[in-house]
Amino acid sequence: MRNAYAAVQLGNGDRDCDGVEDNVDPDQDGDGLPNNNDNCPTISNAGQADTDHDGQGDACDDNDDNDPWLDAEDNCPRVFQAHQGDRDGDGRGESWTAPAEP
Repeated sequence: MRNAYAAVQLGNGDRDCDGVEDNVDPDQDGDGLPNNNDNCPTISNAGQADTDHDGQGDACDDNDDNDPWLDAEDNCPRVFQAHQGDRDGDGRGESWTAPAEP
């Protein structure tokens, strides 16, 4: 109920449903890590995976490898690719570097 009221701006939400409103909850996503130490404070990710080491956890990072493609468009979302290479045509990318231009 609290989140329904918050959705129409009547009070504060409780994202993790722990009975503590988000504006005063030290762990908004309920993953056991305090917000100030959590690399995704609003999405539960107890493992704190951060593939590209950019300080933003994979659970809330839309580009986990910091290449030119967002994960949704990337054929290899966890491996940096300068190009979207797929030499064997299987729909999954390979990490490779294009040969230098002559």
